[in-house]
Amino acid sequence: QYGIYSARHPLDFERQLSLLEQLEGTPALNVQTRLERAILLHLNQRHRNADKEFQALRRELRNTGALVTVPPRLRKFVNSSTALPIECEGRVVPSTGYKQMARISQLGDVTVPFEPLEFGEREVPIGRRISCVIDFSFRGPFAHPTKARGSS
Repeated sequence: QYGIYSARHPLDFERQLSLLEQLEGTPALNVQTRLERAILLHLNQRHRNADKEFQALRRELRNTGALVTVPPRLRKFVNSSTALPIECEGRVVPSTGYKQMARISQLGDVTVPFEPLEFGEREVPIGRRISCVIDFSFRGPFAHPTKARGSS
């Protein structure tokens, strides 16, 4: 039911999430559908729940080696009415990993990695504000510049 509905109504994120939540506790809620649920939580403004789900998924994927893919309809943080990417603002925060991180206000202040070179710098200073759009992968959200470098 979820798969058919999603194919027919790719931007009805609220109903898609509702259908997945009905699968809770069943074998149908596997790693792949949990990935889709995590993204749908973000698309339905339930960012803290999405962040927790992605943390659990990353652990599970690391331990099991399961393969998952993000469906094309869920690859970007978009407005469900227009299908256009939502322009976000982030503030660069200290990072303990190999990627720089920004706290994204439109994602409920969830911390998201980004590649500084995409923003034209080797390292973006902590505290700087960045304008970005969000893509989703199996690791979670990732920030990219609002406009590609070199474009006007």
